[in-house]
Amino acid sequence: MTSWSNQVVRLQSISRARTIVLTGGGAGIGRSAALAQGGHGARIAILDRVPERIDAVTADVESAGGSALGIAADITDEKAVDAAIRQVANRWEGIDVLVNCAGIFDDLRPADRTSNELWNRVMAVNLIAAFVLTRAVIPLMAAVGRGAIINIASVAGTRGGVGGAAYTASSTA
Repeated sequence: MTSWSNQVVRLQSISRARTIVLTGGGAGIGRSAALAQGGHGARIAILDRVPERIDAVTADVESAGGSALGIAADITDEKAVDAAIRQVANRWEGIDVLVNCAGIFDDLRPADRTSNELWNRVMAVNLIAAFVLTRAVIPLMAAVGRGAIINIASVAGTRGGVGGAAYTASSTA
């Protein structure tokens, strides 16, 4: 079992929630979390930027017994985030859990070979998007007096290295 699979097992207790929004649900940890929660009958909104991945995971969640809504969205675009959250809340009358799982790498580039553009992109996806998504769901959760927000991060932020300046910094923040 891979280390991220262990984390997915720990997330299984959130399946009691009615509706889960999961970013980065098209691959990796996000996909595994979506399938695990779908197997417990959760309603899962899968946000990812790649429609083909969303379609595959949505079908797998539904075949596992869950309900799924796939939304292709750029989570670095605040308007796209707000629209996606509204779509989920309208379909399933609220949101119980947000799992900020989306993340991108920087090809392990050291700081002296990391462009501002790459730095900003990694920070936008790995850090700022989690804040924007969190801010978007808080009013919905506050209105019903419950909710949970789970932020998935890497241990890269706790270990130094020659490469991965942007990724490591985004994991630490």
